[in-house]
Amino acid sequence: MLANGSQWLTLSAVPMKKNISVTPDVIARHGITPEEYERIKTILGREPNITELGIFSVMWSEHCSYKNSRP
Repeated sequence: MLANGSQWLTLSAVPMKKNISVTPDVIARHGITPEEYERIKTILGREPNITELGIFSVMWSEHCSYKNSRP
């Protein structure tokens, strides 16, 4: 619950899909190249789950460009 002035708001969780497979199509739709996917696996030491793939996708997007900001 969150306080909103003198009222309390109740937030309910939205059910998420479980066990979403990370397929080549999902990887491509996240804007991750095959080479970048191999780098992610090396960094993690395993296959990423869908949440981790999404995090790398955002971190390495053109907008954020963390993958290009280091020498």
